[in-house]
Amino acid sequence: MKVIKLCAGRNQGYIVNFNIFNPEIAEVSVGVELRVGDTFDEFKILEKIGTGAFSNVFLAYDKVLDRKVVLKNLSPELSDSQDEWDAFVNEAQTTASLIHPGLITVHSLRIDEENQSAVLVMEYMDGGTLRDMIDHHGAVDLEMIWNLAHQVGEALTYLHERGIVHRDIKPENILFSRETGWFKLTDFGLAFNPNRPEFEALNDGQPGTLIYMSPEQARNERVTMQSDLYTFAAVLYEALTGTHYLPQVKHYEDNPRRAVQQIQVAYSPRLPLICQDIELVDQLESVLFKALSKHPQERFSSVRRFVRAFNRVIEDIEHTNSYRRAAARV
Repeated sequence: MKVIKLCAGRNQGYIVNFNIFNPEIAEVSVGVELRVGDTFDEFKILEKIGTGAFSNVFLAYDKVLDRKVVLKNLSPELSDSQDEWDAFVNEAQTTASLIHPGLITVHSLRIDEENQSAVLVMEYMDGGTLRDMIDHHGAVDLEMIWNLAHQVGEALTYLHERGIVHRDIKPENILFSRETGWFKLTDFGLAFNPNRPEFEALNDGQPGTLIYMSPEQARNERVTMQSDLYTFAAVLYEALTGTHYLPQVKHYEDNPRRAVQQIQVAYSPRLPLICQDIELVDQLESVLFKALSKHPQERFSSVRRFVRAFNRVIEDIEHTNSYRRAAARV
């Protein structure tokens, strides 16, 4: 059996153990899709919690370390596709090389190149995704919006300082922990990593999710850190309002040609009155719409500058709302 070995590294303060898939001790066959109830190495598979573009995601129980983990399994029907295989390994190796509290932790990768079988073992976040949060509760409260902007914004800054562009920021790729209150960015299958030139071919085509693409990304131009800034602002708009930042694009989700056209010409609706101080709402719109400019050169120069401006207004709105609530009780 030929295997790909990942170098051991440190992630969030402890050694990451890059184990290798061992078909002799697994109770499922190499190359067969994992299923609920299976035991894979030390992991008991509890439930299927998601399906990605080229993988299935399971919640599992680690019987050795007594904890829940997430297993991401390359779909068998895609295992013979070199592009999907490369993207899967790219995600594992990119994520494992990064150390930041706003990024999901990779525990190990079990991989069998000969049979094109791979299972990525990752940190479990008990609060689900930002998509779950928005779908179930609508607009996110302002305190959590502040945390979301700060925590994921710092994670993006960390990536950009290393030349890494995520290229697929969306509510589905932001996880939340109820236990710690942290939001974390995940899914690096489409990330551009200059330190891994063997995956540069993944920069071809149109990486990302169409309804969250920046205008330049939708035009199939080079995707840069400015594109990440745009899509992050789009996610914050949706979390703040409970609605997609470009309803016209969402409407044409199943019509890529029309969706791409709308990304170039459509603008986000004005924000609802989340505060009685109209001037503050106008300030927040100004910050968001600058980050959502159709032209990269008109946006903020960095994610960190955008988040500082955004959260400064969120703080002012929270202060104003708290003052009015206190006054109303008198």
